[in-house]
Amino acid sequence: MILTGNDLDVIGIIGIILLIGIVKKNAIMMIDFAIEAQRPRRPSPPRRDPSSRATLRSGRFLMTTLAALFAAVPLMLGWGEGAELRRPLGIAIFGGLIVSSNANLIYNTRDLSSV
Repeated sequence: MILTGNDLDVIGIIGIILLIGIVKKNAIMMIDFAIEAQRPRRPSPPRRDPSSRATLRSGRFLMTTLAALFAAVPLMLGWGEGAELRRPLGIAIFGGLIVSSNANLIYNTRDLSSV
């Protein structure tokens, strides 16, 4: 919000609360995938190379994040009647998702040998 010069008002706080829910859901999906990958299976599937494991692990996360990002763009860039009210909501969602998804991709794909 500071980077765009907007004030943190009630609508911006609603956007931050929405962002917390999306990030929490993404974390649950990543943990669920890790737990499922640790369960023993019969017969044991062949080991995949690290790049395909990283793609498989982050696919669901990226689909959810990109859907929310594309939904926030019209709010952030909107014009017309009431756009000044909705703009902080779009900025909070868009900026927060960019930061959290980059952090998630950096920290969760650096140790590819665990899954």
